[in-house]
Formats: sequence, C-alpha cells, structure tokens
Amino acid sequence: KLARQWSSQGPCGGLYVEGQPTGQTRGTISKPQAPVQNMYAGMGPGQLQVRKAFQHQSQGIIRSRGDVCSDVLHYLEQSEQRQCAMNLWVDLKWNEQSEDHPVEVQRALGFLLEALPAESSTQGQLKAAVWEARLNELGSLSSWQIPEQNSVNFIADQIFEGVEKHEILHQKVYFDCPCSEERAERALTLAVQQTGDPREDSEEIRCEFCGKVYTL
Repeated sequence: KLARQWSSQGPCGGLYVEGQPTGQTRGTISKPQAPVQNMYAGMGPGQLQVRKAFQHQSQGIIRSRGDVCSDVLHYLEQSEQRQCAMNLWVDLKWNEQSEDHPVEVQRALGFLLEALPAESSTQGQLKAAVWEARLNELGSLSSWQIPEQNSVNFIADQIFEGVEKHEILHQKVYFDCPCSEERAERALTLAVQQTGDPREDSEEIRCEFCGKVYTL
C-alpha cells in the first residue's frame, strides 16, 4: 500500500489518500465543506507524510505547500532523489440544481514522468532540458483537447511524439473501500478504550472514505 497524508493549516484541514498495487484507491479530506472561495484554493502549508508498505515498510516526511502536484514532486526529489515531472487535472461539472452535490467530477487525469539516470551528467542535463522544453510546449492538461475514450494513450502519444514507446502495463484505477462492520466494531472499541466512556446504547459509525453507516 502507498499512503499519502497531508496535515495542513488551511481551511480544508488534512487530506489522506491511499492506493493498492492492483488499482484500488480511496481518500478522505478533513473538511469537505470548507469555506473556500474557488476550486483552486490550496490546503495551506503543513507537512506531507508518505508511507509505503510493499516488500518492506518505509516512511518519509517533508514540509508541504498545500498543492498536491508540487508537494509530490518535492517529496520524490528530496526523499527519493528522483527527477520527475507531473501534471494533474480534474474535469468538473457544475450542477446548480443539486444542493447536496453542486460539483461533480467527470474524470481525473494526470501523468508522472521519471527521467532515468544517464551515462554522464552532461547527457543527463541534455535529456532534462529536452523534456522540460517538451512539457513547457504542451502546457497544462486542462488546455489539452483530451478525448473521452483512450485518454491514457492520447496523453502518452502527445508526450512521446516522435519517440518510440513500449506499453508495459495497462491497469484500471478505481475507488474501493474495504470497510466492514467488523472494522467499525474494532474502531468503536478502540475509541471506548481511549476515552474510558462505557457503551450504553447502540451507536452509529460513518466511514470517512465511502460514507457507509454502521449501527453497532
């Protein structure tokens, strides 16, 4: 599992996202109805904690600016010494008729590129300059005319125009929450142990990831 947790001082509070190698992902934000003035407001300064649990467990913490893209790139550069480029875009649709869900996410797109080590520092600098010029030429994903179908291949074709590429893995990424009544019971038991307040009546627990309610 790969987990990223932002602890910020901004109006949105903290952000937590985790993903599995098989494509399942889920996330939650501390204050989903924060009083922000626009959709581009950042979370504010704070810290980003990254935890990995694959063959072995590792953890890294850096200061964050409150912007997901720049924070992830900063972590990869500082903690893992990886030279990367990243671009993210969320396609939103406004629904003024709905009071509960006025904003709907149509699709979320992005790419993460990593420059592999070159044979010499000169070649590495040249490679970095070429790719930086290419990405600056392409601009933000929000300005691309990305089709609904085959969007992944379209993005790859735009980035690697004129460069031979090989597809290694094509995998679906989707939301999945493994919450259950047993996990909710354990969470409630832990909360009772920490507060010392005995349980008298049945209580409701809402999953902070998917919103499902358990009555225990």
